Amino acid sequence: MYTSYMKVLFIEDDPQQMDIFKIYFERNGIEVERSYDGPDGVKVAENWKPDFIVLDIRMEGMDGLEVMRVLQKSEVTKNIPVIAYTNYDPKLIVDELLNLGVIVVWEKTVVRPPELVEQIKKMFDIINNHDSVGDTFPVLRDKLRLVVD
Repeated sequence: MYTSYMKVLFIEDDPQQMDIFKIYFERNGIEVERSYDGPDGVKVAENWKPDFIVLDIRMEGMDGLEVMRVLQKSEVTKNIPVIAYTNYDPKLIVDELLNLGVIVVWEKTVVRPPELVEQIKKMFDIINNHDSVGDTFPVLRDKLRLVVD
């Protein structure tokens, strides 16, 4: 049962979608930071150190794939769980995103805001109740993927 304080960074170029998700997350006691493009999202992730990142894939300039590449190169951000949340057909890029470290790829039209909140809360509980200190982040990431499969 989710009972802890959580920070989620949304990297999304659609302000209306960001506003909707901010409302849902804050109603559930989750702090939200918003970033409207890839380069700013990387900076916010490095400075704010969120518990999760929800990442759009189709953005102008630096797209979500490039954001993932940058996040994975940084010691500060490489172990932050990332959920790809996009209108882009996930079948076309799911393998590449998973190889870059994304936990799951969801279509915006399929996974609605309330379900996204609940899934992230479940994953956060797994992280908080994780007792295997020796597990690497890839092992933990695989455990998180089981929650959403």
